[in-house]
Amino acid sequence: MKKKNGYKKSVYRTLAMITQIGVSMLTPILVFTFLGAWIDEKFHTTWFPVLVVLGIAGGFQSVYTLTKHINEDEEDQESDKEAK
Repeated sequence: MKKKNGYKKSVYRTLAMITQIGVSMLTPILVFTFLGAWIDEKFHTTWFPVLVVLGIAGGFQSVYTLTKHINEDEEDQESDKEAK
């Protein structure tokens, strides 16, 4: 029974992690895209491409930070299990 329960927790945790990575990637891209479109429309400038690139960079940075913390948490849990 423990294996099933542990397996379900692992699947749910992985699904939550994938969802969080997607949201972390899309949010800055969409925010900067809409901000760039609004600024271009309001002030008749060409900031749209610059802000889209910044949004993509922000999304990648967010995903990198998130996966780094997830890996650290998993390593801490594994080292705690080995110590017991």
